[in-house]
Amino acid sequence: MAASTTVTVRMSETLKERLGLLAEKTQRTQSFLAERAIAGYVERELEMMTAVEEGLEDFRTGNVV
Repeated sequence: MAASTTVTVRMSETLKERLGLLAEKTQRTQSFLAERAIAGYVERELEMMTAVEEGLEDFRTGNVV
């Protein structure tokens, strides 16, 4: 298992309650669910940024249709 660290996150009371509800319904911890959500978000955003950077590079080099 990979080493873990602690991060403090500010969120609305409503989101915190919904996270708690999801944790109860899935029998997972709030930390587990938050880590999965953040990991998914970070992965998608990095993929998007890479695609944009590649598109800009193609544009700069004239590699466009």
